Amino acid sequence: MTSIRRDPAGGVTAYSKGAPESLLARAGLIDDGSAVRPITDADRAALLARHTEKAGRALRNLVFATRVLTEADAASADIGVIERDLTILGLVSMQDPIRNAVPAAMTTVLAAGVKVNIVTGDFSLTAEAIAHQAGLSGDDGLSIVTGAELATMPDAEVLRHALGGGTVFSRVAPEDKVRIVDLVKASGHIVAVTGDGINDAPALRHANIGVAMGASGTDVAKQAAEIVLLDDSFATLVNAIAEGRTIYRNITKGVLSCLTSNIAEFVVNTASLALASLFGVPLALNVLQILAIDLLGEIFPIAALGKDPAEGETMKDPPRDSRARILNGRSIVDVLWCGSLIGVFAMVNYLVFFSRNGIDPFSQPVPAVLLAEAMSTTYVTIMVCQLVSIIQRRSVHGFFTRYQFANPSFWYAVSLAVTIMLVIVYVPLVAGFFGTSGLGVLDWAFVLGAAVLFLGVREGAAALRRRGASAPAGRA
Repeated sequence: MTSIRRDPAGGVTAYSKGAPESLLARAGLIDDGSAVRPITDADRAALLARHTEKAGRALRNLVFATRVLTEADAASADIGVIERDLTILGLVSMQDPIRNAVPAAMTTVLAAGVKVNIVTGDFSLTAEAIAHQAGLSGDDGLSIVTGAELATMPDAEVLRHALGGGTVFSRVAPEDKVRIVDLVKASGHIVAVTGDGINDAPALRHANIGVAMGASGTDVAKQAAEIVLLDDSFATLVNAIAEGRTIYRNITKGVLSCLTSNIAEFVVNTASLALASLFGVPLALNVLQILAIDLLGEIFPIAALGKDPAEGETMKDPPRDSRARILNGRSIVDVLWCGSLIGVFAMVNYLVFFSRNGIDPFSQPVPAVLLAEAMSTTYVTIMVCQLVSIIQRRSVHGFFTRYQFANPSFWYAVSLAVTIMLVIVYVPLVAGFFGTSGLGVLDWAFVLGAAVLFLGVREGAAALRRRGASAPAGRA
């Protein structure tokens, strides 16, 4: 950077600062403290040696220089003319230490499968020293690529370095940053770029997620970014990744839980309609009872899932494919068989209820009192099994885990759902509205038996899935 100033006496002087190797290449003189004299190769070597030594200690170095200009040189505005035969004044070193939280945050984000690279205009030794302090690493350890090397490097090789992580791209220009970002985006990956300067704005704009520094960043960088990091902390960014993963996982749990009960209701209603059409068997659920399941029963526990904290493995999982969806082949199969199982248990309890009470619904009319109790058995079976399903889905380790106690709000919501269910079944005024009736001890035994059977099958299937996921791959 060069600034031209006119002094009170009328003279014009250019003041320059920049990378040591850049300004030394333009220097003709040096101020050694006692006199201004022609610069020698020994002077250049000594300054570069000091620069290298300080850069190895993670110091950022700038050389300052001046040149007295003629009026013609100043008027030309030709940078090649202005920045020649500079007089070197000295070397200035600055320290921009990493924060104490960075190494731990780096360890966390690397374990999460996120590939981290440094793309900077700093000298390679400075950037390398900072990378070591931060604990940066990639598939091949730590790699250094200079701007000169990057200029001649084919796109495939640049992409290999970027996707492997742990690469320090040093002395790069703004267009180099954009090139790296565009290559990674074109490969189908999600790219987040952090930056604070004007030169970072193009890369921030091209990235999927541009993150500007709120405390030290320029207005241009903030306007180009999607996110402004108010505390300029890498650790905060890592926490945001963990929070995003937790939110996505909680949404997934809620969606799949909701669809599971929908499938159960579909199975019950379909089977009940078929039996009613073919054999005259009364319907197992009425419309209000279906609404009671969806709007009064499961809605509170599913909503409370949104407050579930991160589970221990959240930042140990690899990043999900950006093309992945909550409803995929595996999740659809899971919802279908779980929902169908709940529906089958509910229908079995409905029909067994008549058998236990000496009624054949296929050939004789069902008394209203017994029908209300039978429908209540169906309703409560679906509700209890659905609550078990929601609880089991909360943790990757299943039903029996300490994580179940991590969110008290969830259990308040479950208690509320159970209370509403009992009110619908046992409070006469409400029961009359919903067409339900109180259950006896034996009825509850069948309901809880269905829930226990469902949990056993669900836990067994989950254990098999976890065992299959952890099994070592066979040899080719």
